[in-house]
Amino acid sequence: MNNDCNMIDKASVDTPIDYPAKQVLILFSLVGTVIGGIILTMIMLLIDISFGYQMVIFSLLIGILPATLTAVYMCYQQIYAEDIFNSPVVFFAGAVSSIIFAMSVIVLINIIIRENFMEFLVWSNLVASLIIMIFVGILGGICAIFAGLCTLPKQTSLPKNRSQ
Repeated sequence: MNNDCNMIDKASVDTPIDYPAKQVLILFSLVGTVIGGIILTMIMLLIDISFGYQMVIFSLLIGILPATLTAVYMCYQQIYAEDIFNSPVVFFAGAVSSIIFAMSVIVLINIIIRENFMEFLVWSNLVASLIIMIFVGILGGICAIFAGLCTLPKQTSLPKNRSQ
């Protein structure tokens, strides 16, 4: 009976810690959204764009979808906080998810306002949209790095069994 308990202890020591995916999803989505809202608000203040609290709430609501998409990718890849600066994966995950979301919002808004997608395909609209998507991509990548530093788990090594 005692040997069985020792075998269970050895097995539990040698197995890696499970990745806290649910915690990463929730925290990364919320923290990434808040960081993005703060950075966007600071940029608007620097440019001297007048806005009210509605714009801050709007940026928080808009940022939750790309932040959640980035968090899903982080959980899928099981990225730890120590890996953030070793690999550009976190930056690109945040940038790509933000660009995808920005592109769909821009196209959707143009379809709703103009009621014709072909008018959106005018060169001036495409250049302005490209500039917006590049800005949003950089902002999403920076937010992903900061949110990852705050929310991703630290990689810990389990102590080895001394009796072996």
